[in-house]
Amino acid sequence: MGYTEQYLQSEMAAQGLEVIVLVNFLVQDAIRLGASDLHIEPWEDAVVVRARVNGVLTELTRVPLDLLEKISTRFKVMANLVTYQAGAPQDGTAIGGAELDNVQLRVSIFPTTRGEKTGYSGRMSVSELLVVTEPFREAILRKMPTSALEEIAIQQGLHTLWQNGLERAITGQTTLEEIIRVLAADMF
Repeated sequence: MGYTEQYLQSEMAAQGLEVIVLVNFLVQDAIRLGASDLHIEPWEDAVVVRARVNGVLTELTRVPLDLLEKISTRFKVMANLVTYQAGAPQDGTAIGGAELDNVQLRVSIFPTTRGEKTGYSGRMSVSELLVVTEPFREAILRKMPTSALEEIAIQQGLHTLWQNGLERAITGQTTLEEIIRVLAADMF
């Protein structure tokens, strides 16, 4: 059982779940598993949290759907993104505190067609987690071009927003047209 599940079953969470603690435990579980990214996905009845480990998405936990906006906002705050903007994709980085071993995170949020019962008004946010390994850190310090950094991240198991969007279209969570509309700026 991961930190997140332990927390969700604890007396402390029963008295009032704290989103900052929840998000920290989600990230800690992803790090502990060696995940390349973390997905926060609203489904019809719950928010499903999955981590990509060795290229395979594995479900970590499910939390109530009404926590989606709070979880998404917490990731936005961590990455210094605009918290009131829900209709456009956003990308940023964050450094986890001591409780997260000062891990460097890449946070990507983009709207999709799920999440009607949240503050996103019919949209889903997806957050990816990129754990910055020593080879990646060295590439940054050598000021390698963005394309080289992206290649290294993908080799380490990161799936791009396009890949994640296509997965969602294939599984029926959104349409290909919606993915193209939202991520069109990344095409050129």
